[in-house]
Amino acid sequence: MDGTGMRCAVLFVAAVALFVSACECEKQEREIDWRIESRYQRGNIALSKGNDEIAEKEYRWVLGQDGQHLGAHTKLARILIQRAAGGPVEKRAELLGEAIHLLENAVRLDPKNAPAWQDLAIACQQTGDQHKALQAMEKLRSIDPGNPEPTLALAKALEAYEKLDQAEAALRAGLDQDRAGEIHLALARLLLRRGKEAEAQETLRAIQACPKVDARTSKPIPCPTAAYYEARDELGSMAVRAGKLAEAREIYQEIVKLFPEDYMAWEVLAALDEKEKKWPEAEKKYRQSLELDRVHMSVWRGLGRVLLAQGKPDEARYSLRKADGFLSKSPEQALEMADELVQLGDPLWAKTLLERARILMAGKEAQLARIDARIVELQKGGADGGQEDKK
Repeated sequence: MDGTGMRCAVLFVAAVALFVSACECEKQEREIDWRIESRYQRGNIALSKGNDEIAEKEYRWVLGQDGQHLGAHTKLARILIQRAAGGPVEKRAELLGEAIHLLENAVRLDPKNAPAWQDLAIACQQTGDQHKALQAMEKLRSIDPGNPEPTLALAKALEAYEKLDQAEAALRAGLDQDRAGEIHLALARLLLRRGKEAEAQETLRAIQACPKVDARTSKPIPCPTAAYYEARDELGSMAVRAGKLAEAREIYQEIVKLFPEDYMAWEVLAALDEKEKKWPEAEKKYRQSLELDRVHMSVWRGLGRVLLAQGKPDEARYSLRKADGFLSKSPEQALEMADELVQLGDPLWAKTLLERARILMAGKEAQLARIDARIVELQKGGADGGQEDKK
């Protein structure tokens, strides 16, 4: 073989060697990737079964092999946030600090990773870092402008930080993207808390029952929407407080047409009838409310009152006995029910009801003082329970 042939042979062997070496390296890399993915999936399985300790171990191993593994960053951070919430106070700062570091890495790896930004906002809130928390929420909102949740979360955080002007501005900025009315509803409630009732009413009335579906709508919107229902309920409550009973009745009649299984709307309509002394109509609506939900003290009390007003003391007593059975859930209703029992002619029952409510409301000094005063009245008042003196 001449020199040229020898050189060609050497180059060929070298090329083959490099090819084999490259193949071996590629094979090794594939094996390493497979091992990493296998351990990552083991972590996911452990996490799904609630075994955070094993999941944490697997995610830490993955990050030790691949510091760019996005899933391991975010899931380990979530475990640390949960540990901080339920663990010893002295470890809280350390755990949250590591979680924030992991999540900051995650959003550097993938700046549009919405779950990572959301978790980062939560972790920063828990450390008290308002600036970083709000920055994360703003970023989250910019990533998915059609989703109302980031805007609602941002406004809620701003309000919690007493930044009411900024909270209101954030909600107003999201109104154009508000397909289902949630942002309008949140804004209206914030306006009410700020004493801007006229603006709140206008905002509530702008919420549509069945919004038009357009290209910006990422998922089907129910008709009517939950926000529309809550907006009508808010408007109805405002009308009741303002003494506009005809307007309130119209609103709640609309609600029961749209949501016939809303026991609370039926109760409000019954109370409006009761206020106007329309006893049979009120009785019918209280019973309709109870057909839908039988575990509410106020409805049984309302039925007892209208039965008593119609001269049906035995039926009224039965209803009030049912109401008494729910005292432990609503002890704050005891004072009003005591008056109803006195009207029924049973001041002794009224007194024992108040004594039981007193035990249930231990620690609530202002309410206890009122209960004690009423018990004294009942002890002094004889058969009428002090009602004559109060008149």
